[in-house]
This record gives sequence, structure tokens and C-alpha cells, in this order.
Amino acid sequence: MNSIGGYIGLELGAYKNNFFKNKLLFNSGRSACVYYLRQKGIKHIWVPYYICGDFIETLRKNDIDVSLYHLDKDLEIKADIGVDEAILYVNYFGCKEDYIKKISDTYSTLIIDNSQAFFNKQIGDLPTFYSVRKFFGVPDGGILMAEEDLTDPKLDDYQSHEYCQHLVKQLDVNSTYGYTDFRNNEERIIAEGLYGMSKLSKQIMGSFDLELVKEKRLENFSFLKKHLEDRNQFKLSTPSLFHFPFMTERAADLRTYLVKNNIYTPMLWADQLPVIDATWEKQLIENIVHLPIDQRYGLEEMEYIVDKILEFYA
Repeated sequence: MNSIGGYIGLELGAYKNNFFKNKLLFNSGRSACVYYLRQKGIKHIWVPYYICGDFIETLRKNDIDVSLYHLDKDLEIKADIGVDEAILYVNYFGCKEDYIKKISDTYSTLIIDNSQAFFNKQIGDLPTFYSVRKFFGVPDGGILMAEEDLTDPKLDDYQSHEYCQHLVKQLDVNSTYGYTDFRNNEERIIAEGLYGMSKLSKQIMGSFDLELVKEKRLENFSFLKKHLEDRNQFKLSTPSLFHFPFMTERAADLRTYLVKNNIYTPMLWADQLPVIDATWEKQLIENIVHLPIDQRYGLEEMEYIVDKILEFYA
């Protein structure tokens, strides 16, 4: 029984979704992946070069040997990998579902990283993990979906109450004010390893109208695509609900210009640049500007982003 009485704490509303159904919950997506590999006794796995370097280090620190493979122009596997070898494939921008279905019968041990694809469902019984923090304002959170007989880890929940300053500061002031706290929290989750999802993140996630969030992201993506498609060197066959990936050879200058106009865009996976020996993956990292389309924003903010990009080119 929790304590009764005393001061009133943060209220987040009643549950609006079935977020928890048939899912194993962790403090991060990488923890979900590590747990699955441990349960299956997998000691070696193929991982794409185009992925977070910290994720690769996490696997190696957990005594999992990693081989790296390249991608082709369609972000698909460009390597000769045995059909019986374990392979991790990233559902890039949530747009590679058809390809995953295509290769699901090719590789006997295929693991799907849906960290950029929160709203994509598990395909069949393919082991699939998600990162909640990339889509929602929560201090921690990862999900694993796999075969029904996978044992519930029954881990201690991550204690997140001390590490929410970045969320509060972003809400009360702005993202810049809380960025240092955000980075500290990310590094802490990486260092602390395998935990269950915190009670706070569970409560926050349970309070979302997920269909409304999905619709908002799709609306924002569609607006940017309509107005920026002609200048975008990166073409998507299906909408992304993660970011709008705007590819340009002037990406570095564009990022600087956007920051001057209070538009902040992440440069994903720059920690992989020292180990990549292929031009294409370098271009993906260096030349894609990840424009925000998340549920905090509407068409007013999207119009502002478009105006500033067109102003930059003018």
C-alpha cells in the first residue's frame, strides 16, 4: 500500500490506452535488446554501421560480439550474411516495414530495432524493441515484444524521480535550458544498465491519447513534405512519424542557421563517423537534418520551419 495523505504530487490523468498489453517494459530500448540476447544465449550479432555507437558499446560490454554491415541506397542490407546468423535491422524512420516482411523468412534470427518506429506494430513474432524517449517526454523507457513464452524479467524499476529536470525545465522554460540535464540523464541510463521502466514513465505513457499523437505527427510530416520535397535529397516511400529527414549537402550550414532561429535538430549517430569507411553512411549522418514533427507542434511551427529553410536557400 502506498502512503495515503500528505502533499499532492504530480497528476497525469487516467489511463487512455492499452500501452502495457503484451509488452515487456525496460528503462531503455538497448536494455530490451540486451535482455532478449541474454535470454536466447546469442553471443554474436550483425549490426548496421548506421546506428548509435553507444548501442554497439553496450552490446560489447555485455559480452556480445558485434560484426558491422553496410547499407545500400535504400537503407537495406548490403552484406553477405549467413541465414543462420543473428542480425539486427533498424526500421529506419519507421519506413522499412515492407522490407522487414521481405527478409523475415530469409534470416532465422532477425531482431528489429523500432526505436525510430514507435507506431509500427510488431511483424509476426519477430523480436522487436522500441525506445519510448525518442517519441515522448519521459525520463526512461524501452519496450520488448517477442514470442509469448519469453520470461518476464521482473527487474527493479528504474528510479527516475531525480532525473526529470530536463522535462520540467523544457516545459517551464525551454529545451536549451534543460539540455545539459537531458544529456546527463541519457548518459546515466546507458551507464546503469538493465532495469524495468520507471513508475513515472509508465504513468506518463498510460495517460497519452496515442492516436491523437500519431495524427499530429503525420499532419506535421505531410506539411513539411509538401513544401520541402523538391529540395530534399532523401526520398521516403512512406511517411515518417519520427522526424522529417531533410538531406542536403549544406547540412552543417543549415543546422547553424536553424539554431540561430531557435530551431534545434539532432545530428544522429555522429559517434560512428570514426569507424565508418563508406561514403553513403557518412552522408546519412552528416547530410541529414532531422526536422522536428512531434506532437508539441502544429502547422504554425511547421510553417515557421519551412519559411526559415526557404530563407536559408534564398
